[in-house]
Amino acid sequence: MRKLIGMLLCLILLSWNALYAQNREISGKVVDAKDNSPLVGVSIMAKNTTANTLTQADGSFRLAVPNNVTTLVFSYVGYGTIEQPIGSGPMTITLTQGDKALSEVIVVGYGTRLKREVTSSISKVNNREFQNLPLPSFESALQGRAAGVFINSGSGKLGQALSIRVRGISSIAGGQQPLVVIDGVQAVASPLGSYTEPDNPLATLNPDDIESIEVLKDAASSAIYGARGSNGVILITTKSGKAGKTKVSFGAYTGWSKPTKKQTFLNADQYRELFTAAAENEGYVPADEFEAESGTTDWNNNYNSNWSDKAFQDGYVRQYNLSLNGGDAKTRFLMSASWNDQKGIILDNSLNRANGRLNIDHTVNNRIKVGANISLAKSVNHRVSSDNAFTNPLQINALPPLHPIYQPDGTANPNTLYYNYLVDHEHASRVATTYRTLSSLFGEYRFTPFLYFRSQVGLDFVNLQEEEYLGRETLDGRPAGEAYNGQVTSTIVTYTNTLNLNKQFGDRHTLEGVGGMEYIRGRKSELNATGKGFPSNQFTKLINATDIEDANSSATDYAFVSYFARLNYKLDEKYLIGASYRVDGSSRFGKNVKYGSFPAASVGWIISEEDFLKSSNVFSFLKLRASYGHTGNAETPTNFSQLSLIGATDYANVPGLITTQIGVPGLTWEKAGQFDVGVDFGFWDNRITGEVDYFNKKTTSLLLDAPLPSVLGYTTITKNIGSMRNKGWEFMVNAALIRSD
Repeated sequence: MRKLIGMLLCLILLSWNALYAQNREISGKVVDAKDNSPLVGVSIMAKNTTANTLTQADGSFRLAVPNNVTTLVFSYVGYGTIEQPIGSGPMTITLTQGDKALSEVIVVGYGTRLKREVTSSISKVNNREFQNLPLPSFESALQGRAAGVFINSGSGKLGQALSIRVRGISSIAGGQQPLVVIDGVQAVASPLGSYTEPDNPLATLNPDDIESIEVLKDAASSAIYGARGSNGVILITTKSGKAGKTKVSFGAYTGWSKPTKKQTFLNADQYRELFTAAAENEGYVPADEFEAESGTTDWNNNYNSNWSDKAFQDGYVRQYNLSLNGGDAKTRFLMSASWNDQKGIILDNSLNRANGRLNIDHTVNNRIKVGANISLAKSVNHRVSSDNAFTNPLQINALPPLHPIYQPDGTANPNTLYYNYLVDHEHASRVATTYRTLSSLFGEYRFTPFLYFRSQVGLDFVNLQEEEYLGRETLDGRPAGEAYNGQVTSTIVTYTNTLNLNKQFGDRHTLEGVGGMEYIRGRKSELNATGKGFPSNQFTKLINATDIEDANSSATDYAFVSYFARLNYKLDEKYLIGASYRVDGSSRFGKNVKYGSFPAASVGWIISEEDFLKSSNVFSFLKLRASYGHTGNAETPTNFSQLSLIGATDYANVPGLITTQIGVPGLTWEKAGQFDVGVDFGFWDNRITGEVDYFNKKTTSLLLDAPLPSVLGYTTITKNIGSMRNKGWEFMVNAALIRSD
């Protein structure tokens, strides 16, 4: 029996090899139907096989296919897909542009879909919309371009963290920022610095490297990310190489900025008049009161100092980009480098950033594809104090015009009623330097034309170094100078394995699916120290301090393990059904509640494909969709809120242990259930397109720090308490009123 089975296996293998050994070469050219110009990068696949290639710069192609293949499939983004029988000689294929708005590819969790077939609420911003704009960070590219996405800057400072809210606030004490995924890798998006005002780790990303930004807004689209999707998900896809002749691109721009609508304050005479009235009403002598309060003899001075002008500076932005893009049917690459230098309008605030990127993918054979996305970045941010600090530049607006701005020797005047920030300008520095690499390696193996496996490992490594020096002349550095050094390292490693399906059954049925598992490991470590007492302002490093007053270090980590699946079914190009399911396990939660499940389902009906609307001269596209799903929020205040913790202490210089936190073994994620219904429409050959959405989201098991009586030795405990509801409407309209070459 074993011999018989062995002989059968040998015959099968021989037949398989013989089948693929009997190949023939097909050649031809692909052109645009509009003007017969060659199309570069058109995907060509031998039907029902794994044989495929791409067209070259002149539109030509060559493809070896088995003898039994009779049809080639040609597809190109923005053009209709066609199937063409193989003839006896070279082929000339003409592709016609489809409707770009509907044939556009949308990136979804762990895959892509055509926009017309999406049954969930997703906003897309293409790089064409912001490629010529001087953007300080990628969030600026989203502002005003995605319905339901609110982006707010706490101040006008460069490198400052931006608040991003997708469909409002879904949590009170838990994380409120959306999950950010770059090329399939979870990115560090939370502030890392020690400043009162948070920094923006994503300011290291070069907007010119971005191909598209997708925002997953409803549960049907974000539930595939499970416990981290309740605040929405932002998917960033970077540019990739395209087959064809190598293109070298260089871009440069510069701009200038000036503060506008500056406030006008009192001159010296006006200030004296009002101060006199106030002082006399209280029974004081104006001159004596002012000089007693300020410690100066400036009451009779007429400097008419314009302090508000000194809080600002003229700013600029300069950016230079160089990129190489090219390859062939086997290997495609993109290399880019950029330099961005910005000076803000607030005194002493500036930011410069250097970026380098290499994206490459290689088709080993008809079955195997490998690639890598590698990026390096360095940013240097010269920061200023928070808005509420006396050492903030804008605080000098409060200084009376009676005081001189500078002393006779030209240095900043320290003898003022309130603190003069210009002393910090001369004798202090606050610099935050960030080094970052966000990179990934992937491999794909195609079992059949409709089934392939993809494995990817990604790394986001961020190192932030903060250096602050306050000279002895400054408010916070008196009497002998003070320095602070801090270093934060954050690492997220993501392992993702997926099995992807895309199969058409006959002319009516299409099935798309993805299933996989993901493991995420995050770690954050900190080291900081403060020193006081410096011989002069020429010595700014901690080694020169006479007293290291405070030094500490800490480390924390977490892990997620996830299993997920999604299926999309299409019938007759007009009836759409989608469903997804994810199970997440997290180290952040209690022993018996570490795992949570997050299902979602959606349906869609392309009404414009029905016979009663197909011939309409008004409606060119009309789709109705609805969805419901569950997502979660795992952003606890710390990684150990579920545990009772013990920390070190000392009593009379004797080291010991003390409990520092009461654990909650049943602590679990915030849970959000969201319903969404929407209409996508297009009028008059899609000259006007848009979306209308209604959503209703309820979040339960909110993560909150509940107060405790201090007599217990603890003041708070993290618990799942309460719920909140978010609901609203979204409207988006796009108009292409003029269409011309």
